[in-house]
Amino acid sequence: MASILNNHLPELHSAVVVRVKLKNKTQDNELQEQKPNIFPFLRNELKNANLELETLLVMDGQKPTKAFTATEKAKMMARKNPALLLLTKKFDLDIE
Repeated sequence: MASILNNHLPELHSAVVVRVKLKNKTQDNELQEQKPNIFPFLRNELKNANLELETLLVMDGQKPTKAFTATEKAKMMARKNPALLLLTKKFDLDIE
């Protein structure tokens, strides 16, 4: 639970809504399970009986693919640094 809140800092979305952006459903389930233990304390400390928790699942897009062959590695490096394509053409290099 502590690691979830350390990695995903809660944001005060409005006067009564605390929003936490999470990466997966497991984190959401754990946070929902612990909510009855945490929110009475927060409501008391913040003197806000209407405080609510809102969770959002935020996916990180596509996972990076791993390049195995020399050609795949060259293509991935060229995407990150297009100057590599100029060097391969200039020096007439074949990547196999």
